[in-house]
Formats: sequence, C-alpha cells, structure tokens
Amino acid sequence: MALRHLPDVLALRTFETMGWPRRATPTRLPCSIFVGLALGGQPQEGTSVRRLFLLVIALISLGGVGLWATSTSQQIKREPLQKAKTLLRSPEVYAKRRHGEPGKEVTYDPRPKVEVVDAKAGKYHLKWIGYDGKQKVIEYQHPGAIDIVVTGAVEKASDGNYTYDYTVDILPTSFAYLYSFQLQNYSDDTRPVEINSRPTTLADLRILKNFRQIADDGKAKNFENTVLIGEMSRAIPQFKEGQWIAFGVLPDFQSSVVPGSRLRLKLVSKAPPGLVGCSAAAGPRTLQGVGEHMPTELEEVMPGFEAWPSGYTVGPVGFLQSLSESKRTSYILDRMVEFEKLGWITPSARRWYEKTLRNDISSAVQRTHKDFASGQISSEVLAMIQAIKP
Repeated sequence: MALRHLPDVLALRTFETMGWPRRATPTRLPCSIFVGLALGGQPQEGTSVRRLFLLVIALISLGGVGLWATSTSQQIKREPLQKAKTLLRSPEVYAKRRHGEPGKEVTYDPRPKVEVVDAKAGKYHLKWIGYDGKQKVIEYQHPGAIDIVVTGAVEKASDGNYTYDYTVDILPTSFAYLYSFQLQNYSDDTRPVEINSRPTTLADLRILKNFRQIADDGKAKNFENTVLIGEMSRAIPQFKEGQWIAFGVLPDFQSSVVPGSRLRLKLVSKAPPGLVGCSAAAGPRTLQGVGEHMPTELEEVMPGFEAWPSGYTVGPVGFLQSLSESKRTSYILDRMVEFEKLGWITPSARRWYEKTLRNDISSAVQRTHKDFASGQISSEVLAMIQAIKP
C-alpha cells in the first residue's frame, strides 16, 4: 500500500527540525526515500535514527487517516434492474406455407425475417409474405428497452402492520414507457393500497386470488382503464417462488410512466421485511395484428419473460415472523454480499455490520439510522436490520 505524502508545510517543518536546510528540502518526497533512510540510508549529519523511524511512523499514521476518510466518505449507489442480452434474429429454418381450398392448395415461401429498426431502442419489424402474396409487417418493442431503479422503504405502524413504499424511477435513458411492474412477496395478506398516492379499492384487487372471496364494500374501481392489478402465474419459471403482484399499465395511464417519470406504489402486510424480487417490462407488449397469424417461426424468435429486466427490493416475507432473533440475523448476514452488489451498502459498512451483528446486535440496530442518513446503507438494509428486533 503506497504511503501518502505529507502536506508541503508539515514536510518543511519536519525536515527543518531534523537539521535539513530549507533551501535543500524538496516540498514532496516519495515514500521510498523515507523507507531507504529508515533502513540505513545516511541523512545529513545530526539526524538520528530514532527521528527517522518516528517520521516513517508519522507517515504511515497520516496515510491510514486518509484511507479511513476515503472509506467513510463512500456512499451507496443503487444498481438498476438487470437486463438479459437478447437480440431478435431471423429464423434460419422455417416451413413453407399452404393456402387455398382443399384439393387446390398452393405451397409458397413466406420468407419470415426480423428487421432491426433500432437495436439500442429495442425496436424491430417482423416481416413475412402473407397468404395474399403481400408483405406483412408487425412492429415489435423489446421488453428490456427500459432502465429502472427501484427504491423500497418500510414503516411499521402501531397495529403491527408494515407499509412498504416503493419508488420506481423510469430513467430518462429508457426508450419506452413502463408497460408492467411486478413485486414478489411471501405473505398472503399483502395488499396494494396506493398507486401514485391514490388509494386502491377492493374492486381494484378482485383479480388477486387472496381478495376474490372478500365481501363487496360497494366502492367502485379507482383505476378503471389506468392500472390493472393482477398476479403472475407460478407456471412461469421466473415467477414460481412466492407470489408476484403485477401492475399492468393500461392506455389512460401510459403518459404517467414515460421515460423520466416515477411510479409510486404502497403495499401493506403484517409480514416483516426481507429480500424479494421485482421485474419490469417496456411497452407496448400487445402486437398490432395484420389480419393473419405470423409464421410460427417468427413467434418463436421473440424473447419470453427471461428478457424482462429484473432485480431485488425489500418486501413482505412471512416466514421471518417465526424465526428467532439469531436466525433473523443470520438471514441478513447471508445476504450481505448481495446487498453490496445491489448498491445498498458500502464495502466498509458491510464489513462493520458483518462483524457487529455477530457480536452485538443491539449496537448494529442502533447505528442503522446514522448510517442511512450518511448514505452508508440503503432504506432496504435499514428496514431489514431494524426488523431483527421488532
């Protein structure tokens, strides 16, 4: 590790006290000179070995202070949802088509192909020759053409319920509006209560299986033709764990989720905070028809749910309620490296919490608000550590 140079004035004064003349004293010297002197190099007459060693120790100390200042000045930076690198390519092998009346069928080459309009923006044209002999074109928007940063904050009410407050930033670097956003949870009572500060009603939640049997409260939908609140099927591999609430954007809401805008969501649950998944998709996802089905081979080149940007946030995790304090601590410690990768905790803060949570949980919990205020940990890490001692 390289040693830091002393400031000019301090260096001059130090050299003078050692008997080095000002005129011959450089303002900055490489640390190798000091190390050489300490190992037996000969300074000017009158300089003691003891003073040389003290100087080296002073340099190391100052270097250490500088390094500490650097580490504590670090701040978190959340990572956006991750994207899979999927490109659409024309099918290399495809079947010829047949059309016409029975007995008079004609076989022809549909020539299906993918034309790149703007690869960076995820815009493509799917083309083929139709049954009428004319070229058909369908515009396709890649679901990954959107940059999303998710922030999750948690508050616990006096009745024991946790409110999960999400901010979904659709970065200006996105090329399309937000078509759909999904949040994972591990608690049946998880209820969406607000979208962009507007409350939901029971009628808005009827698609969710856990709210289908609740008696009607007579209130109309607050999100008619704006947001469809549903859930993802567990038959889809990306959504097989836990439950995934989906917020689908309908036509009247598209202008609210364009690049540079922000979506706010709130959920309520009695389950404490843990690590959950989230995902998003750029729109539109509905293809504009052209009067006939496209060739199967073109349908197969379109990516599936694996192409949706995905990541993690904080959310309701029911099984944490039954864990002991030590088990809840282990749950967090096991995920510390992941928290750092997500940009939720600085490297120095991670090391401190890993050590302190193993030896003094109370001190770690008490320090979280200070570290959150200074940007050492995120609101997600704050919530999960705080929940160790509910």
